[in-house]
Amino acid sequence: MQKARIVIGLSRLVIEGRLWPEDLENVNDAAIHNRLCAVTGVGPWTADYVLLRGLGRLNNFPVNDSGALNGIKAWLGIKYTPDQKQLCRILAPWRPYAGMIYFHLLLRKLYAQPDIN
Repeated sequence: MQKARIVIGLSRLVIEGRLWPEDLENVNDAAIHNRLCAVTGVGPWTADYVLLRGLGRLNNFPVNDSGALNGIKAWLGIKYTPDQKQLCRILAPWRPYAGMIYFHLLLRKLYAQPDIN
């Protein structure tokens, strides 16, 4: 629920004219990430997710998403939990589309649920 409130809060910033998505088009991902994290309540996961879903930056993978980490482990048969540096190496072959791997993992998890099939 907290994440939903933060996304709604970011949306309000856009509506109120305090955050302009058009201004972000020419800004690199790290700068946008930092700008988003400066908003109260926005952490790394939310910033990554906004970059991926809200701004269509498909090269972003929410590295702080424990579900995604578990999905990577299951998908690739990894026994350890990769840290951020290891995860970047794992995702390197799929750059600049690492965000699509994130979506694949979400759908894979949903598909595995018995009530979906």
